[in-house]
Amino acid sequence: MATPAAPILASSIWLAHKETFAKESQTEPSRKRRKLATCVKTINDALDGGFDFGSISCITSEPGHGSKDIVQELLMSHLTGDPNAAATVIDGTLSFDVRGLFQQIEVLLKDKQEALKVLDRLKISKVFDFVGLTEAVDEVRDTLEAKPVPPDGEDDASRPPKATIADSEDEEDEMLEGPDREYGALEAESEQKPAGLRPPAQLLIIDNITHVTAPIIKSNYPQGQALLTALMRSLGHLTRTHDLCTVVLSTAMTKSNTDEETLSIFKSCTIRPVLGLGLGYLVDLHMYLHQQPRRTAGALEEGAMGQRRPVEMASVLEIVQDKSAGRIGRWASFVKGEHGRLIDIA
Repeated sequence: MATPAAPILASSIWLAHKETFAKESQTEPSRKRRKLATCVKTINDALDGGFDFGSISCITSEPGHGSKDIVQELLMSHLTGDPNAAATVIDGTLSFDVRGLFQQIEVLLKDKQEALKVLDRLKISKVFDFVGLTEAVDEVRDTLEAKPVPPDGEDDASRPPKATIADSEDEEDEMLEGPDREYGALEAESEQKPAGLRPPAQLLIIDNITHVTAPIIKSNYPQGQALLTALMRSLGHLTRTHDLCTVVLSTAMTKSNTDEETLSIFKSCTIRPVLGLGLGYLVDLHMYLHQQPRRTAGALEEGAMGQRRPVEMASVLEIVQDKSAGRIGRWASFVKGEHGRLIDIA
């Protein structure tokens, strides 16, 4: 009969944990969280410097209200700001504007060949349904977790030659020793890498999660919500593990009853996600993108000849849900300027 282990005082466990934590804090300097800034100062200020790496940001808006313009701005800032940065767009709407992105990059860099080199670091996966979306996310995971392939002949040359053919017993021995060998290799690799070295920044954009998920939810609501929850959890794990900047676009609809509770601080904003308010609990940061009059509260203003003309509208990016940073209620306004770039309102 096995002898029970002697009880340990909780204070002893706490002191040991405290000493370990103190050593780690001394040897490993704290890393500042990476941010993806845009050219719009008000957006950067509202997000405390830009979109977060290691978290999922969701932008909910009605079609044609500027969500794709924000995607283009993020891609351009990300790919041109770091020569090693890479991005992946999972296009569920089949309407990603590659030409528009190329033209904006060409105008910024003033060099067509350099703009083409920038596009070499952008991958576009077109999906048609929810299954395609999950497969595209799995492909991103496989790419990030794939081990680098050694040059031709290097791997074989580094291995000592075997005099005999390996039998099953050798394979069993290798399987038993595998975890220790792998752990030792990882230790050696971590010792060779500099402590402050970070992997290249990765941007992942999903446009649009509503297009591929809404049909399943409409046909079978419980199953659709379960699949959506499982996908977002998997996406969150991938994002945190590889420190991705993940941006998900979702479609909004206008509520018919304006007396219902809304997440927006703007009374005129009556939108809500087509996938339901529960979508905000599956992401780290949830934002509404809607239109507001730029100068006046009315719908029309006087023209030069006394005629009535539509008021200029501005886009408003509003934080409605935030899990960790406490930025709820912040908003940024901007318009589309020359060459399709987003600019602050003067």
